[in-house]
Amino acid sequence: MPPAPKLYRQSAIRTERMPLFVFGFPITFDDRSEWADRLDIHPEEPEVVRTQLAWERICAMLPPAARRATLVHYNEGAHTCAMCIYIGSNKSRKDLVMAHNEDLLFKVWDILQINTKPRWLKRMT
Repeated sequence: MPPAPKLYRQSAIRTERMPLFVFGFPITFDDRSEWADRLDIHPEEPEVVRTQLAWERICAMLPPAARRATLVHYNEGAHTCAMCIYIGSNKSRKDLVMAHNEDLLFKVWDILQINTKPRWLKRMT
């Protein structure tokens, strides 16, 4: 597991700030499209509709502790973003502990069925 960032901290002094990071799985449009195909969700509907329905169905399958999602910086160099299903963050010590819950992590990974490894991602503000 990658090392956790320091705890989130807001400050008027820029050098003392620590941005909010989440530990989870970045989910791209292509991932959601694959889910729609795998789950056979309304093949006659437009792709945007199918991917949204797939997102809702997958999120409903997740354990309650993992039903958290946010928008994250996905590829810093290209300034792209992705949705992220996350199990922990650096917002509090409790959330940092949740990020190291391997049982929950593997349950979520098994449901998502994606090749992307979980990692720390900067949350978009």
